[in-house]
Amino acid sequence: MSGIREIVPDAVQPDTRAARRRAAAEHFAGVDGARGIAIVSVLLYHTGWSSRGLFGVDVFFVISGFLITFLLIKEAEAKGRIRFGRFYARRAKRLLPGLAITLLAVLLILWWAGSLQELQDAVATAIASVFQVANWQQLDANIAYQQSSGALVPLGQMWSLSATEQFYLVWPLLLAALWFACRRRIGRLAVALLVLLVLSALVSPLLFDGSNQDRLYLGTDARAVAFVAGGACAAIVAWLRRSGGAWAGDRPGAWARAAVTAVSILSLGVVVAASIATVSYQDPWLYRGGLAVVAVAAGIFVATLCLRANAVMHVFAWRPFAAIGVVSYSMFLLHLPVFWIVQQQARGGMPPLVLFLVGGLITWLAAVVLHHLVTEPLRKRTWRPLSAVLTIAIAFGAVLAAAWLLPLEREGHPKSHAAALEESRPTSGFRGEAAPTPAPVPLALKNPTALPAGAGGGPFRVAVIGDSVAENMYDALTQYGSPAVAAVDVTVGGCGIIDAEKARSGEGYIMDSKNLCWKWQPELRSASAEQPVDAYVVHNLWDANDQLIDGEWVGPCTPQWQQRYASQLDLLVSIGDASGHKPVILLSNDHPRAPDGPLSRERLDCVNRVAADAAARHSNIVTLDLEKAVCPEGPCLDKDANGQGIYRDGAHFNATGMALLAPWLENEMARASTKRASG
Repeated sequence: MSGIREIVPDAVQPDTRAARRRAAAEHFAGVDGARGIAIVSVLLYHTGWSSRGLFGVDVFFVISGFLITFLLIKEAEAKGRIRFGRFYARRAKRLLPGLAITLLAVLLILWWAGSLQELQDAVATAIASVFQVANWQQLDANIAYQQSSGALVPLGQMWSLSATEQFYLVWPLLLAALWFACRRRIGRLAVALLVLLVLSALVSPLLFDGSNQDRLYLGTDARAVAFVAGGACAAIVAWLRRSGGAWAGDRPGAWARAAVTAVSILSLGVVVAASIATVSYQDPWLYRGGLAVVAVAAGIFVATLCLRANAVMHVFAWRPFAAIGVVSYSMFLLHLPVFWIVQQQARGGMPPLVLFLVGGLITWLAAVVLHHLVTEPLRKRTWRPLSAVLTIAIAFGAVLAAAWLLPLEREGHPKSHAAALEESRPTSGFRGEAAPTPAPVPLALKNPTALPAGAGGGPFRVAVIGDSVAENMYDALTQYGSPAVAAVDVTVGGCGIIDAEKARSGEGYIMDSKNLCWKWQPELRSASAEQPVDAYVVHNLWDANDQLIDGEWVGPCTPQWQQRYASQLDLLVSIGDASGHKPVILLSNDHPRAPDGPLSRERLDCVNRVAADAAARHSNIVTLDLEKAVCPEGPCLDKDANGQGIYRDGAHFNATGMALLAPWLENEMARASTKRASG
């Protein structure tokens, strides 16, 4: 018997080696298909069609962790070690060319057709992306709020790519250490990774304080659980495939098929159910263990797609799904820039499903070109170390040069080139007196008044202060305004002028006001010190949301809120007085967004009453009736005289709307300044 025990392993060794060679050469088409479906879900989510369907990016994280770990384990088995240089070189060849092309293309597109603010925001993200820290930069820049407000941010996807690349940087080193600590045994490695999975799952619950969802959603440490879940599942699959048996063999039995398929369907069901149940990334349950649950379920599902016993594998391995999965990285890079361009061309706005179909098709075609004609040929080429380093340095050097030079050019010419060309075409009459029409039109000019010269002898200088609609006002004046006005940007999306510690929207989004919003005061003082400011335009609808004041959430109809807002308006006046030039201050109202909730008629009326009281106390405060301008006869209008939509999402103006908003704002500032001078 002892002889038999010695002979049997030698007898089966050739078959085992052959099986390992087949496994090494095998391509997981089912995983490609899952990646294809995940990118389609990401595209649909970013159209704003639904606030649900959040976890496409999480699935990408899991797949990245799974595939990278599986490949590293195979290399460790075959070579006895992990060759870090080869690994990082492969990742660089796979990821960096497409990234550099996308960053440079987006900067050029925004320089040509975007607003100055959009270009400046993209520059900050592009620089951070070059150094693979875009998630932390976007956290500091409040990118999460911009996207939650419906804005299409052309480089908004970069946070997840930087998080992935940070994982790629650290994971091979950690996995190699565990591999040797586990004495090169896959089973022990799988157990070690399961322990690591439990530890990574605890990060978010331990850090969560009820209001730091943005920090945890974008932070690499909190999102590492998805990568680790993929890695742990990869180790389990590698162990199952090495041990053979009904689970991973080429000819699984009926019971194995039933069990693996059931687990696959159940794990997929958990991910889908969580996507449907989750209204927003702000949902607290996500950070109390929900993200970990989704990551584990996605990891199990991806693992089952690598087992032949899974009947579902053949569905996901369907060639169209797999073909989309192959170009999914390029699609992820390109989809937000493409969506942004499509929306810019659709001046009247575009319904989400139409944007998905049109923008998705263009994204796929562009991704096919980028992947098959550019990045994949580059990846397959033999890169010599010196030439590779020089090529990467030149590519990202071009990105950094564009990030430095393009904003300087635009600051000298604030209007985008596309907007300048548009202005040279015949207009519909809105830049002067309103075009005659029997029907009411939004933002129509009545009794046009010319802007006076600025106090400094040049253009009339206006500081625009407030939230994302205030950003629209600034963009409108810089892109579509006349040479008679010069705008200064003192806006931050999601910020008003109340100095509350935090603000909370009706959807549960919590803004860290202290860190993100209080900077409007020093910025306004700095702008006033540089050169006299003739007017302040304030749109602060975000202040109508609940505010955390002295540890208590209060709304605009409470005495605490009203006292704080009144004191902030007094502060606004004092900043203007301290500059030595008393500017006229226009406080903009807005129309309600819903019958009830944080932006209801009742709450906005409370805001407006405090503004009216401030106007009675201060001679240089006037109210800016934006609500009447867009709702001239009661019902609010969403189209211009030519039937073009003026809103991007019902609240924020698109290009058509901003082309109307600019002359209306100039006219209102001129009327307020003239009235004050005559009074």
